[in-house]
Amino acid sequence: MPTQKYTSEGQSDYFATRTCLKKYFVETDDSNYSLSYIKQELIEKCDNNRFCLRGLAAIRDASVIYSENAHINHKTAHISPYTIFNDYPKGQCRVDTLRAGLFNEKRPSCWFKDFQSDRYEYDEEYIYEEAQAVADITEVTMTSFGCHVRTAYPNAWMGSYFNPLSESELMMKGVNVVGACPYKKGQVISGSMTLFRGSLYLNLRNTDK
Repeated sequence: MPTQKYTSEGQSDYFATRTCLKKYFVETDDSNYSLSYIKQELIEKCDNNRFCLRGLAAIRDASVIYSENAHINHKTAHISPYTIFNDYPKGQCRVDTLRAGLFNEKRPSCWFKDFQSDRYEYDEEYIYEEAQAVADITEVTMTSFGCHVRTAYPNAWMGSYFNPLSESELMMKGVNVVGACPYKKGQVISGSMTLFRGSLYLNLRNTDK
C-alpha cells in the first residue's frame, strides 16, 4: 500500500551522497580532482569544504552513466505525483538527488512526494490474503500513488495456500498498482494480488508496507 516508510532507488542515491560518500571521503582524503564543467554557483555552495567539492566532482563523473544528457549543472522540472517506491527515477532526477544529498537538501520532488494520502504503518501481525491472477483490463484510473485497474473476470486465479483470496475481491474492488503504471485498457494484468485494509494491491512487496 502507499507509504513513505520505504523506497529503494531514489532513497539509495540520496543516502549515498548525504551519508556514505562523506564518510568515505574522510577515510580516503584525496586532493587529486578537477572542478571543470561545474558551474560556479555549485562550487560556491560548498564554501571551500574539500569533501563537498570532491563530491561535486564525483557526481559530475557519475552523471555520464545516466541517459537523457543528465548533468550536475542541470535540474529537472518534473514533479512526480507519487513517491517512486520500487523503480528508478529518470536520469536527471537521479543526478538531482545525488546533488541534494551532498548539500543536505530535501529529497527532490521529481521522485519523492512529501505528503501522500492513504498511508498506513506496517503491521507485522496483519494477515494478508493473496492470490496469483491473470485478467483482461477494462478500465485504468490514475491515482496519487500509481493507478487503479478494473478487470474482467480473471482468466486464471490461484489463491494462496494459507490465506487464499477470493476472485470476488478483484471483481468488486479492482486492484491498485503502486508506482509507475504501465497498464492500459485492453491489456492483460498479471501477478500477485494482496488484500490490505479493504483494498487490493498488485505485487505488494515488503518494501511497500
